[in-house]
Amino acid sequence: MGRLVNVNLEAIILNVLAGTIIIAFFTVLAFLFLFLTKKYLVRLFKGRVETQTHVVSTVKTSITTMMVLLGVIFALRFWVLSFPEVFPWWLKEEYLTLATRLLLLALVVRFVGLLSNSLIVTYTEKTVKQKPELGGFLRILKKIIDYLIYVIGVCVAVYLFSLSPIVPTVGGKIFSSILGFLVGLTLTFIAVYLVNLLLTRYIHELSVREPKLTTLYIFLRRVLVGVTAFIGVTIVVFTVFPTLAGLVTSLLIAGGFISIILGLAAQSSLSNLISGMLIATSQPFRINDAVMFRNDYCVVEDIKLMHTVLRTWDNRRLIVPNSIFQSEVIINYSIGDPTMLIPLTVQVSYESNLEKAMSLMVEVAKKHPDFLPTPGLPKAMVMEFADSGITLRLLSRAKDQPTAFMMARDLLLQIKKEFDANGIEIPYPRRFLVLDKKIEEKIFALVESLKGKREDKGLG
Repeated sequence: MGRLVNVNLEAIILNVLAGTIIIAFFTVLAFLFLFLTKKYLVRLFKGRVETQTHVVSTVKTSITTMMVLLGVIFALRFWVLSFPEVFPWWLKEEYLTLATRLLLLALVVRFVGLLSNSLIVTYTEKTVKQKPELGGFLRILKKIIDYLIYVIGVCVAVYLFSLSPIVPTVGGKIFSSILGFLVGLTLTFIAVYLVNLLLTRYIHELSVREPKLTTLYIFLRRVLVGVTAFIGVTIVVFTVFPTLAGLVTSLLIAGGFISIILGLAAQSSLSNLISGMLIATSQPFRINDAVMFRNDYCVVEDIKLMHTVLRTWDNRRLIVPNSIFQSEVIINYSIGDPTMLIPLTVQVSYESNLEKAMSLMVEVAKKHPDFLPTPGLPKAMVMEFADSGITLRLLSRAKDQPTAFMMARDLLLQIKKEFDANGIEIPYPRRFLVLDKKIEEKIFALVESLKGKREDKGLG
């Protein structure tokens, strides 16, 4: 309060009013920019309702907010220049100047990113209609340009920090190193992205010709992309921070014992990594193979370096460490021959016509749309004489395990309908009791005695 005593009250009111006018001016400017965007800028994207909505929404939220904040910072700068003794140290002219530059930079980067993104999307849609083969390239170009715009913005922000009088000489060197590090990482990211893109396309062509090697190709692609990223980051780090080379060398020389400890601690991880390599090369199962793992029917969704992703029949995901497959027995329905036999057992009563029952079962299997024609199939045969009826077995064939599962359910339903229509009985459980001769005589005598008593009483 002591600092405010010597300040003219009229001057305070005038300066507060002036600062408020500055904020109001930038607010009006923000709404004017929003109005112009709705009226003129969206005309660049005729017929693109989604793009127009995205542009207006971005201007309405982030860009308008940044313009209002810019007005607040300009008002603060005006107030600090008018009454420097009133405001704290962190609202000095140098800090506010840096904040103004950074906010202007953020405003430009956001607007340029929005405009370039919208223009590229519009151009891509028009070009793809005429030349569909350029669609993939243009989408990649859009991602690279978006990334470069924001990376350049970050680099310029770091450069502004380094030029600011706030940062001392040592700090300036640090910021220069950070700037070089960011540029190096950007180039590394672009290189990794391009390598991954080229390998993905090349692997797709190879997979079309050799589908069995798809898993191996994907594994090699991941290894090459990882190696490229590692080499790129290593070069950037040792180029920007050359003093780290001696430190790393010393650590490697003195780290023999530590490496042994870390090796023992990471034994399971190394086991998973090696198992992943073995799976990719020996291929006991491949991506998209149908397998039975621990009584769960699954499809191999992905094989990574450390684990394998299995999608179960009810759409759950099993994340299985690769080392488990070295000691686990799995059933692979897809390897070699994916087709599958469908054995169905049905009981008929002893009184039913066996020949007719078997011919009905065969006809039902032949008519099924998923039946895979195979010499000697479908075929019905007598398996055993059971307690309640005669067990018959039908053998059919389907193209794969999922089809076989659904086909078996359909066949059971249709066989039941055909049996009902043709008088073939599917028996209930039956038990016949055979009594000892003496017990049978006693029961007979008891029944005769009861009959005699009923006759004596005139009930017979």
